[in-house]
Amino acid sequence: MPYSVAIDIFGLDFSAATGGIWVPPAAFESTPGSPTFSAGPLGSGSFLTFPALSGPPAAPSVMLVSQPTAAGHASVGDLFRSGPTAAFPASAAAIQGVSMALQPPLGQADLDQLTGNFAALTLEVPSSLFYGVGALTGGWIFPVQITLSSVALILGPPAPAGSLSLRLTGSMQVSHFNVWTDNYPVVFTEFLSFAPSGDPVDTLHILSASYASPGISMPGPFGYAIKLLAPFIAGAITPVVETMVNQVIPGQVNAALFKLDPPQQLSSTAVVSVNTILITNSGIAVTATVADVFGPPLVTAPTTNVPDVVGDTVAKAETAITAAQLKMKVLYDSAATGDLIIEPMVEFQDPDPGQLVLVGSEVVVTVEAHGKPH
Repeated sequence: MPYSVAIDIFGLDFSAATGGIWVPPAAFESTPGSPTFSAGPLGSGSFLTFPALSGPPAAPSVMLVSQPTAAGHASVGDLFRSGPTAAFPASAAAIQGVSMALQPPLGQADLDQLTGNFAALTLEVPSSLFYGVGALTGGWIFPVQITLSSVALILGPPAPAGSLSLRLTGSMQVSHFNVWTDNYPVVFTEFLSFAPSGDPVDTLHILSASYASPGISMPGPFGYAIKLLAPFIAGAITPVVETMVNQVIPGQVNAALFKLDPPQQLSSTAVVSVNTILITNSGIAVTATVADVFGPPLVTAPTTNVPDVVGDTVAKAETAITAAQLKMKVLYDSAATGDLIIEPMVEFQDPDPGQLVLVGSEVVVTVEAHGKPH
């Protein structure tokens, strides 16, 4: 009989689901093209059938189960992405999962916090653009490198519906007539949209980003010439921002699972995907799926309560925190430095005493020194 996979994802209508299995060579690719074996659409049943397979692939493979775009959604997409798998379960396999709307949607404050972690990025200008801009400006501007120092993601206008604006500020080093160099402030802008990645290989690649209308400006009369640099910058910075946004999704999922009663966490083989994403003027609303082909995607999370260590010595605090199956990180405030005879004491701790946390979490204690000089 053909290889089949039962789909059981709570909270979704997946009747239009389709499936693909890739049996690639040793080097997997994130965009593998057409699948080696196809299945679906699912129709009224609950099984995806791969008619060209009589059993699970004999070689390492990847699987993607997805939905086509639906009316009323900016994007509808991924239900399950396996990542490289040595062997799938025998027929009939079963993908178990759950759908969850991540709450609250990512708002402007969340985006500001995300972009606040941006590290400066320096781009060396390719020689073709170096000479192209130089020719257009009569040798006045040969762009050497661009340093992007700050980034902002902005909801609402001027971005079109379903997109947000990306704004970068920085500086550009230019060579004048290939004789002397100067630095000029530059501003780069583009519109970004996001969609489910459809990536069966890299399970951390949850969303894919695409850009439109890239533009760059700088003081002076040669703005028309440096516009040649905009697509180059867009191609370099869009994947960086895509990665930044992708890193937020698992944290949101884990936080939502921990709020369940009892608290839950992902199984070791579960994969997070995005089924829908909708960008509005007020936020980014994401519906995620958590699914696993090797068993239940969720397991009960091992939890413990944070002990109260305020007022304890560092040694005593460490004993209590270790006994609670937690890790301790010590921060020293300014009073803890200098040539003092001290017995360091814990003044503050984070998380607060009594808070329920995952086993293995970190407790940060702030220590202030007390005593007198030698």
